[in-house]
Amino acid sequence: MGSRRMISKKIVESTRFLRMPLTSQYLYMHLVLNADDDGIVEAYPVMRITKTNEDDLAVLIGRGFVFPIIEDEQIQFIEHWYEHNSIRADRKTNSIYLTVLQELKPELPYVMPRKRADRKKEKEKKNVEGVHGTSRGQPMDGISQDKIRKDKVRKENIRATGFSNFKQRDTDYDAIAQLLINQAMSEEESRDVCDS
Repeated sequence: MGSRRMISKKIVESTRFLRMPLTSQYLYMHLVLNADDDGIVEAYPVMRITKTNEDDLAVLIGRGFVFPIIEDEQIQFIEHWYEHNSIRADRKTNSIYLTVLQELKPELPYVMPRKRADRKKEKEKKNVEGVHGTSRGQPMDGISQDKIRKDKVRKENIRATGFSNFKQRDTDYDAIAQLLINQAMSEEESRDVCDS
């Protein structure tokens, strides 16, 4: 099941949809969000999450926005599913209720899953040295060129003091500070001697 879903403005901005109570509209949005790749959703957990009730679900069924597949378990099909979402066959996962839906609605344009196009066969994954790699031919040893570059240390930037990225100055500021303190103290002592 996908983690992202699309919602068609054509459906949710229609007069038929906007005339429903807000709680029914809210429930519909969450049903679409929680539906699997075939547009099938178990309505009861969604109603518990959204704090809506069975009357809101009955409004959706009455207006033709959802179709009950298994009524006692509240398994619903989103009627406009293919208007909202089109899922690529190599990304799709079949619903566990797909066979029931196909029996009830054989006219729908079902998408059957197939192998992903971006994955290469096992034989093609081996590179020249015979080491397995990713689909782009990169080694799967966990070390990339970026990590190697970040770990590389330039010795010319490191000084004996441990500072890097700037040239150290020749002036000893601690010695200058101590000299100024000594001068100030000697001036004070000379004033005290003159005053007495």
